[in-house]
Amino acid sequence: YIHAAAAMAYIAGIVLVMFAIAGDEDLPGVLMPIAVLSVLVMTYLFLYDPVRLLIEGRREEALRWFWKSVLPFAAMVALFLAASFAVTR
Repeated sequence: YIHAAAAMAYIAGIVLVMFAIAGDEDLPGVLMPIAVLSVLVMTYLFLYDPVRLLIEGRREEALRWFWKSVLPFAAMVALFLAASFAVTR
């Protein structure tokens, strides 16, 4: 659950920084480094521990760890999207 919350906080922070930096500047030029950094951080948050456990031969624990990160994150994203749609209507 901590990794899912960390991922959500990270994405929110990146979006805030992106809009603060970009302003009226070239947005694609700002997005590329942010996208690369985001992929690296999200890969670490969601895959490092499950892959480590899988390599150690602890398959069930690896799957449990993975789903305990991904499912809460998906729920947070769904809630955020629902709130966004509710606000824009």
